[in-house]
Amino acid sequence: MVKQYISIVFRWIWLLVLATLLTTAVAYVVSKGKPTVYEASARLIIGPGIDGINPDLNDLRTGGQLMQTYAELIVTQPILQSVIDKLNLNVEPDKLKSAVTIKTDDATQLLSINVRDNNPQKAVTIAKELANALVGMSPSSTTGSGNQIRMQIGQQIKKMEQDSTTTEAKIKQYESQLQTALQTPTDVETRRIIQDQLSQQRSNLADARRTLATLYTTYQGSTTNQVKIVEVAPAALPIDANLHLTLLVAALAGLILASTIIFAFEYFNDTIRTTEDLAHVTDIPLLGTIAQHKPLRGKVRERLVVQALPESRAAENYRMLGSKLLLSRYQAEHRNDNTVATSLAEQLSANAGRPLHSVVLSGTQVSEDTSEITANLAVILAQTGHRVILVDAYLHRPTISQQFGIVDDEGLTSVLAGWSKTPKLIPVDWTPNLSILPSGPIPPNPFDLLVSTRMANLVKELESQADIVLIAASPLLSFADSLILASRADGVIILLRSARASRDTVREIVESLRSLNAHILGTILDNNRPERTSISGQRKMKAPVAATMAPPAKNPIGFLKSAKS
Repeated sequence: MVKQYISIVFRWIWLLVLATLLTTAVAYVVSKGKPTVYEASARLIIGPGIDGINPDLNDLRTGGQLMQTYAELIVTQPILQSVIDKLNLNVEPDKLKSAVTIKTDDATQLLSINVRDNNPQKAVTIAKELANALVGMSPSSTTGSGNQIRMQIGQQIKKMEQDSTTTEAKIKQYESQLQTALQTPTDVETRRIIQDQLSQQRSNLADARRTLATLYTTYQGSTTNQVKIVEVAPAALPIDANLHLTLLVAALAGLILASTIIFAFEYFNDTIRTTEDLAHVTDIPLLGTIAQHKPLRGKVRERLVVQALPESRAAENYRMLGSKLLLSRYQAEHRNDNTVATSLAEQLSANAGRPLHSVVLSGTQVSEDTSEITANLAVILAQTGHRVILVDAYLHRPTISQQFGIVDDEGLTSVLAGWSKTPKLIPVDWTPNLSILPSGPIPPNPFDLLVSTRMANLVKELESQADIVLIAASPLLSFADSLILASRADGVIILLRSARASRDTVREIVESLRSLNAHILGTILDNNRPERTSISGQRKMKAPVAATMAPPAKNPIGFLKSAKS
């Protein structure tokens, strides 16, 4: 399972890298395109703070609660609108609110107002005005009731201090008069009056001092509901855009997006793309895979990778396939003939236990061109010194002739229709030991010809003339004639295009072949795309032979009847 996941990652690494780079590049461009944002701050203290000599704990708690209230009030629409009007700002209250951030600290009773704007001076002005607006809402403002009370107490203290000074002066005067009266012969009544006035002034002084002490205590007492500006930043500072974090988040987002796309595609895609996918579908052996190679153009040999690119990995893959196929010739497996009808069992029993002479190669879908694989494999087998005959039995859409650049006016259909008694094999001059039996004219009844006894006899005749007979057949799932051919040959190889054949298709093909007791040699997985093959996209289907076409003299009954004979 881990190996499968690793394979998926390597297969989609290009998308993971592309998505990551794309999102990172977009984030970089967007971040660099944004104007610089500046931030200004103003700090205020809420509650008794450090003014009170002996602040009460309850006063501090009350100040903390009031700080939360002020934090909410500062971003209300009336306050924001008043700031907008005073500064003549061209902005809506909601937009201004989004530029303002309030931070509170219950431990220090400090409230911070942070304002962000593209203009640094404008940010400072707004922060300062918001701080002034908050102070103006509190009783501690210049026009607030708390400040007015403190002013009145301060005036009373000043008056009492002046009265005390006057009283002290009078006391000194009466003491001086009393001292003079005691030193001179005066009447007792005068001394008594001076002493009474001195006592009265001393009593007034004591009362004034007690009142003054009370006023001092009241004036210096802590004020719970007060707001004071601690500082306003003189200049706004540019905000760190944190570009590295932004790019990291963007890259992670791109990676997650690509992973989601890959997961969805892998989950819903039912095609076979790797050998691991094939192993999960069926237990038939994998003969090999064909590596990707560059598109091949040109004529004949230039379109075959084993000739045009003999040192390539794909050419080596074909040589490995040829080696395995030759080894299979001498390791023929006996098949169980008891599960099929007697007539078919008699035909299959002739091939049981004998060396591998005839092999059917067939794809899965009509849209797939398997002629390139068949042609390259035939060339490789011929290069080993074995006599090879390649038969183009894909009568619905023959392409072998185009692969080798030969004329197919006569071929397989000519023999099956009775036009020729012996097959006309065309040797390949640049590859000794290889002969081609082209399809010949396309008939209107390919099925009748391919499943006839004449076709079975022709295969036996070809086997006597060659070491290996390769039969390029029509797609197994699209045409029934390929299934019959596979059951009559010594073996069948299923040709699969990577990311083209679905799992259900392969299962159905394998079940169909096994139901006919066909000897499945294995599968070949081609990793090249259809448009990369030699003649794919350039092939033109021939027009079938017309039913009214004049048959040869040796076949007066007609083309179709001769096929059934």
